This record gives sequence, C-alpha cells and structure tokens, in this order.
Amino acid sequence: MNKPKVLIFNAEETEATMGTGGWVKRVVTKANSGLDFTFSVAELRPGGGHAWHTHETQDEAIFIISGQGAVSIEGHGEIPYHAGMAMVVPRGTKHQNVNTGSETVKLITMFNPALM
Repeated sequence: MNKPKVLIFNAEETEATMGTGGWVKRVVTKANSGLDFTFSVAELRPGGGHAWHTHETQDEAIFIISGQGAVSIEGHGEIPYHAGMAMVVPRGTKHQNVNTGSETVKLITMFNPALM
C-alpha cells in the first residue's frame, strides 16, 4: 500500500515579493507542490494595503493573524476586520485590502485553484 506523500514548506525560506504597503510570500504554489491551490503569508504595514483588483478564476480565503484593517468589496462598501477573523472573496469579485490600524497586519491567504 502506498502512503500519501506529505509536503513540507518553510515560509522563512520563501522569498518575499515587496510592495508599497508590505510583502507577500507564496509559500505553497502549484509549481512547487503540484497541487491546485496557493498558500501565502503576508504583512501590511499601518496605512498599507493593495490596489483594487480581481482574481477572475480563483476564490480567495483570508485569515487575519494579527492587526486590524478593512477589505472593500465593489458594490458592498468597506468591511472592517481584526485578528481571528476569516473571510472568503469569491472569484471575480473586485476588492481592496488596507491596514487601518497602528500595528502590522499579519495574514494568511489561500487561493483555489492555484494562482498562475
């Protein structure tokens, strides 16, 4: 009987993509795992965030580890969040995420299917 293969990744060994409001590390990708999802960790500095965008073919799940901010959803306004909250942004939904607090927001994201 074949045992399932377990894959292990270390965020500390993953290169960060820097942005104007923080950074993101794509820890698990289709390229490095062969699986059809993406797992990322990210930080947003106070006042930082990312521009309005849409993931046309991916659902995005976000879990807030620490800090507070707001996600804006086109047509639905701004939704505040804080540590311990999770949210799902369905594919094709235009959104923006901003750190509205005084401490760094630390978060985890998962995309299904994987980002390309």
